[in-house]
Amino acid sequence: MSTPMHDLDVPPLPSSDAPKVLVTGAAGFIGAWTLRALLFEGYCPVVFDLKEDRRLVADICGSDAANMLHWHTGDIRNMDQLQAAAMGTERIIHLAGMLTPGCRANPRLGAEVNLIGLLNVFAIAQTLHQKGVLYMSSAGVYGPSGAQYPSLQRCMVPLS
Repeated sequence: MSTPMHDLDVPPLPSSDAPKVLVTGAAGFIGAWTLRALLFEGYCPVVFDLKEDRRLVADICGSDAANMLHWHTGDIRNMDQLQAAAMGTERIIHLAGMLTPGCRANPRLGAEVNLIGLLNVFAIAQTLHQKGVLYMSSAGVYGPSGAQYPSLQRCMVPLS
């Protein structure tokens, strides 16, 4: 059993009857820390991510946890893949998304991943009668000035 990030406590592995929570985008930094918190709270996280790279999760949660997680590789834009991953879970934590530089480089893909992906999560949660959905955003919603609250002003100003 490897210890995560040298001096961190190893989270307990979930029991067989632990409630299952789907975490989209779980292979990233915030996702791995979310998995760790879920394990400490007694949940059984289920991963849905574009890639099956468990290294960061192993660093943060320990290799035993990273290896035992039920890992679904898929695209948040694909309803069938998302629904297959969500089967048997009671909640969804939605972290999958593209950051601002990727959205600038490919606005259509950014909209598909960030908007359609979120709508897919809500639709699957409704279809499967999930108890709840938690979704996050980045600091980008506050704009380049780092305002205290998200602003629609940027959205209302014509770009040309």
